Amino acid sequence: MAEDRLDAEPGRGPQSLEPAPDRRGRKSGREPAEASTASFARGDVPEALKRRYFSEEGRTVTRFFAGPGAKVEAFRDHGGRLSTRQVDPAVIRDMVAVAVHRRWRTLQVRGDDDFRREVWMEARAAGLQVRGYRPQQRDEQELAARIAAEAAREGRRERSGRAGAAAADYDAGVSGVLLEAGEAPYRRQAGRPVTPYVRLDRGDDGALDIWGAGLTDALARSGARRGDQVVVRRDGVDRVQRTVAVRDPVTGKSTRQTREVPRNRWTILAERFRNASAAEAARDPDLRDAQGQLAVVRTVVQASLRDADSRARVYAAARELAAGLLARGRRFRAARVQETVQVTARDAPEVRRGTARTGPEPEPGPERTRRK
Repeated sequence: MAEDRLDAEPGRGPQSLEPAPDRRGRKSGREPAEASTASFARGDVPEALKRRYFSEEGRTVTRFFAGPGAKVEAFRDHGGRLSTRQVDPAVIRDMVAVAVHRRWRTLQVRGDDDFRREVWMEARAAGLQVRGYRPQQRDEQELAARIAAEAAREGRRERSGRAGAAAADYDAGVSGVLLEAGEAPYRRQAGRPVTPYVRLDRGDDGALDIWGAGLTDALARSGARRGDQVVVRRDGVDRVQRTVAVRDPVTGKSTRQTREVPRNRWTILAERFRNASAAEAARDPDLRDAQGQLAVVRTVVQASLRDADSRARVYAAARELAAGLLARGRRFRAARVQETVQVTARDAPEVRRGTARTGPEPEPGPERTRRK
């Protein structure tokens, strides 16, 4: 189809990158054992690119434009292949970012020498292998210089944000606005394993990337979306079996060995508490303790205040306080207290004893009372 062929249009010939086929000739994008995790879906790009580019859907391709008035697309997404008519380092960097996002571990590159060379540079810096370009010594030297320069920039960023980063207590919870989530080489260092991450905007403390294998599932459970205020909290560490490369210090030979390694457990809390009903909060493991404490407040308020409007205002204020504390990473203890409340005969015909049970709060309704 014409829209799928770059050479059907005037200008530079077809230039593309795609997952290199495995030994059986199939486009795996990754090693055979991990092939099922690679993505070939059109439009599956990092959130940062979705915000920066304007897209246009065709029958067989998705075009990505640098601006709403751009006449020529920056690159095309064919699902299992990305193509462009440009040799723009910024565009090539974004195309490689898409490949990393889709877990294409080895790339096949086609096109002009300048294009293939730039893809090789960006892909190798991102930890990907490349077929279709044979680097020269000067290319290796420039790649080393780029990686060193990026490491220096990262070092400056870490030093400038060290005070804020040192204050990040993952066990207590780190609060911020969810900017993006995805996967990239760990700490964006070439050759490191691809790892899930979330980026938070912490206001005056700056942006913070949090890395961990369990963040993808934690984010899915939270229902949080970009722009939501969230709390990312580490809830413990598991010991898991993992195959790692071990290099012999004498011979330099690498072998694959199974080792027990630590893996953090993560919880991500979104602004669910304000929007959840009492029953929904009581069923949510991350919210039920806060809801249990509100059950105590409800019991005390109903026993102490005769005016319905006053009871509603006090309870709403307590609920908003709990929501704010959750948003800042505060944990609540399970409600285990028993309150004895004295009221006057003017306020109520009898004295009630408020009790709170450990566990989920029942559906809102008349509180149980016990006559003295």
